[in-house]
Amino acid sequence: MPPPEYLINLKEWAAAITTIAAVFILVCTPVGSWLRGLFKKHVQDPESLQDKQIAEMRAQLAALERASMATLRDRVVFLCEKYLEAGEITPRQFEVLTGLYESYRELGGNSFAHDLYESVRILFQNGGKE
Repeated sequence: MPPPEYLINLKEWAAAITTIAAVFILVCTPVGSWLRGLFKKHVQDPESLQDKQIAEMRAQLAALERASMATLRDRVVFLCEKYLEAGEITPRQFEVLTGLYESYRELGGNSFAHDLYESVRILFQNGGKE
């Protein structure tokens, strides 16, 4: 006696579903991996992005510090040379110069500006005139 027809149809459907599932897995797995790779390239995880932003901010801060130091050094040296050449300095000028020099020193300024500043400080202590 042959199997009932519904069993034959059920067998055919099972074979078709198995074939479709196999094709789906074979096609979608590599495509899914490819898509995940593309997504990862364009979207970084938050910690990695945050680390990158922190590194960029540190680099910018270092550049700003160097620029501030160079500007302060230039101004301190210019003013010191100006006051030493003139042979006089007012209390207000000395106060402004001291503020600039202190900022420069706190950023790690060198002894060249320090030596000039000390000469102007001595000039100021002598009454602001040579």
